[in-house]
Amino acid sequence: MNNKILLNLKFFPIYFFPLSICLGSAVVNLMLICSTLIVIINFKKFFEYIKKNNFFIFLIFFFLYILVLSLGTKEILKGVGYLRYLFFFLLVYEFSLSKERLKYFYITLVILLLFLSVDIFFQRIFGSNIFGMKFSSSNMYSNRFSGFFGDELIAGSFLFKMSFILSFFFLLKKNKSINLLFSLILFLAILITGERMSFINYFVFLIALFYVSLRTKYFYILFSSIVLFFVLAINFDDNSRHRYNQILYEMGLSDHDYNISFNKDTITERLEVNSTPHLSLYKSSIIIIKEKPILGYGIKGFRDNCKAINQHSCSSHPHNYYFEIATSFGIIGLFIFISTLYFMLKNISNIKKSNKIAILIFFLLIINPLQTTGSIFSTITASMFWFNLGILIPHFKLNYEQSY
Repeated sequence: MNNKILLNLKFFPIYFFPLSICLGSAVVNLMLICSTLIVIINFKKFFEYIKKNNFFIFLIFFFLYILVLSLGTKEILKGVGYLRYLFFFLLVYEFSLSKERLKYFYITLVILLLFLSVDIFFQRIFGSNIFGMKFSSSNMYSNRFSGFFGDELIAGSFLFKMSFILSFFFLLKKNKSINLLFSLILFLAILITGERMSFINYFVFLIALFYVSLRTKYFYILFSSIVLFFVLAINFDDNSRHRYNQILYEMGLSDHDYNISFNKDTITERLEVNSTPHLSLYKSSIIIIKEKPILGYGIKGFRDNCKAINQHSCSSHPHNYYFEIATSFGIIGLFIFISTLYFMLKNISNIKKSNKIAILIFFLLIINPLQTTGSIFSTITASMFWFNLGILIPHFKLNYEQSY
């Protein structure tokens, strides 16, 4: 009994992690510190995992590379501090090897996701959420609903990155009606948040999940219904119409009133460096990489050099993991990072059961180099990124055919 209590305490940072994201960076950092201490105390056991999986070698080398390049610079504390994500990943990895632990974790996570979704619906309908927090009324964010996350516009990202639990429930092949209802609730909540990248990622994941889990007839019915609902939403709901049609406007495929058009001159003009914010950041990243391609400029490399290149469109990070790593730690750092992901994929590529393909697709969406992202060196974004990788890989080794 005492051993079981100690074991649960050992994984307390993982059980509490989703809620810590909702409570803010300070609580997340506390969970990361606890994870670090737990792994150090039990390092012999974790060393066995490292010896059995070659991707751990590249993973450790990546973190050590960041540490070494940070030595002797003003970012040395950030370089040392980034090691906490390595220890966190190791603890998440061990946690995920047990179906029993995952079962209880997923139950609490479902409750949290449903509560956040209801809170977002409440905010959308009444203008403020359950706690009285209103959505931002500024011109830039007037179409964003974040629920109890408040000014942190990450509700959609959080819902998507925690939606991997759907694959777990569908793999169990139990209560499919409830699973479908839950997945559609998340779909609507993410749509309302206005976080376009998260919505696109979730849509792709959901289609993959339905395709491998449902009969062909039901799949086409659900697929058609989801597409129809989305089309109706962006045509009859002003908030959704403004937010999602903005993608077409930035590409030059619609006018200010979001009427579809295919004017060649307009498309060319909008794709200029100062017309699309993310494209501007990517182009600035390429220039910074060319200036110091091998080792990069350090953790704040993009922030420190962006304004010298483009004062009109700059940010604290390039909104893409790969560009951020390349500007910070050069081509060498990017190569080590990509090699780590490659060996992770190689470790999970032999999928015997077709229904596990949905988990693989979710993994690919998390590491997709074409998506816009938060900063991989920020507390919230980095912790969710390494959490996702740590919890997904063991899924391919678990047998879900056994009942609980």
